[in-house]
Amino acid sequence: MIKALIASSALGSTARYRANANPKVSSNPFQLGIASGDVTTDSVILWTRIAPLPQHVDGGIGEDDVPVIWQIASDPGMTNIVQQGEQAAQSVLAHSVHVDVQKLEAGTDYWYRFFANGYVSSVGRTKTLPSGNNASTRFVTTSCQNYTHGHFVAYQHIVADAPDFVIHLGDYIYDTSFGETFRRHESEKAPKSLIEFRQRHALYKSDPDLQHAHSQLPFFTVIDNHDAVEDNDPAFYSVRAAAYQAWYEHMPVRGFSLRTPNKFDLSRVIKLGSIMQINLLDTRQFRDKKDLCKDNIEKSIGFGNYRERCDTLLDKDRSMLGSDQERELYRSIRNNSSAWNVVASSVPVMPFRVTVDNEQYGYIGSWDAYPANRQRLTDAME
Repeated sequence: MIKALIASSALGSTARYRANANPKVSSNPFQLGIASGDVTTDSVILWTRIAPLPQHVDGGIGEDDVPVIWQIASDPGMTNIVQQGEQAAQSVLAHSVHVDVQKLEAGTDYWYRFFANGYVSSVGRTKTLPSGNNASTRFVTTSCQNYTHGHFVAYQHIVADAPDFVIHLGDYIYDTSFGETFRRHESEKAPKSLIEFRQRHALYKSDPDLQHAHSQLPFFTVIDNHDAVEDNDPAFYSVRAAAYQAWYEHMPVRGFSLRTPNKFDLSRVIKLGSIMQINLLDTRQFRDKKDLCKDNIEKSIGFGNYRERCDTLLDKDRSMLGSDQERELYRSIRNNSSAWNVVASSVPVMPFRVTVDNEQYGYIGSWDAYPANRQRLTDAME
């Protein structure tokens, strides 16, 4: 069957093949594009989601799992196939595919594509991380992209600049609209259910600039407050579980399982040879309560998120990361043998304050609300 697929690919990005095609699907199932991410020196996650009608409840694909062929090659023409295989796009995960390709060469460009339901995807490009003492790298960080505020044209410039990878620090989607609206979300209400979060992610993935960036550059992604509910009240666990599952279904990330909704650690480490180690933090899920100092709110700015410091914030045991993640982070920093230690946080680590009528107000969602934890972090990095 692979030979038949390779032969058909000469017909272009919407070329069809007959094997394993779903007769119910008559349009291109790769509407949400393709992506790669969580690269290491010898591996990469390849992602796509089979969804000819992304805003439909079932993505326009029905309830059956769909067989998907994947290929990765050493050339953009896909003539030198390095590895290939088949993986089921499972309906329970919105027909998403996460292929963990192993045994690749370090610091090397690769190209990849998928076949499903009689169609072949466009060809994407990815790159493994460098290794050794002569490693060099260029990367970009992005965050806080609100679909309603404008087109994602910045990604055009990012792709043109050709970095080795992108770190997305969260707020990949926004649950609500605020300020002037340039284009609309698929619904005016904030998503609460798994279907609603899937539809919101599908809308964002439909942006052509974001979709193209995903196809050309590997991404590392973490979650911030607009991606998912961060409240630790058990009443919100079902919403959080839906948000995290939909996030996984639309991201090229590794190692996800349907765990308990109150604990899914997204922290991980990017190792860049002898030059750098980047610690990606989960700053939202395990933090101690942030909604404090309610008697000292400056409501005229920042939606009430700027507040005068109260005594509770000074508690030395308060943590942004939770004890387990803190301990692992400090161990990682301590054992790092590369030249640089980098911490990637979805919220500002530096003081993030405003002054109103000679009074200082700190941002309650940032590290300003966890000064003892911030001090422990800076001490660990000295």
